[in-house]
Amino acid sequence: DDIRSAIQTLELRLAVELEAVALAAQRRTPEAIADITSAYDRLTALAEPDAEREAQADLDFHLAIARATNNMHFPQFLEAVGRDISFDLRMKHAQPLQNHDAYLKKIAREHFSILSAIMQGDPKAARAAMRRHLEESLVRYRRLVGANNAKS
Repeated sequence: DDIRSAIQTLELRLAVELEAVALAAQRRTPEAIADITSAYDRLTALAEPDAEREAQADLDFHLAIARATNNMHFPQFLEAVGRDISFDLRMKHAQPLQNHDAYLKKIAREHFSILSAIMQGDPKAARAAMRRHLEESLVRYRRLVGANNAKS
């Protein structure tokens, strides 16, 4: 089931990305900040709904954070599970049109909180922002699984 797979991917991402974002905040360099900021700008600059491009920009943001750890295994890991992450992101970005703008604004705020914490060199705030960002999706997917189970 696609939703269950997305939940499992998010659980794995929580385990890895919470540490990655904390390390990125501790080890940030001007180049890493520029890379993360550029990915954030690409995500927020998309004018027309396009789930594929939005998902790629979202993944690029998370990969930029992984690179900012200065530990090659973090980006390698995200790239290795990139297909599953991309599937999850495309599902999230393929919102019904009436909800799409609100969803994009929400994710822009969440990503900005993560970016700000990294820029400030605050690993605790970075972890908290990433946790909120990823757990929001987990909650939504778990509700969908519950609703689907109730229907069957």
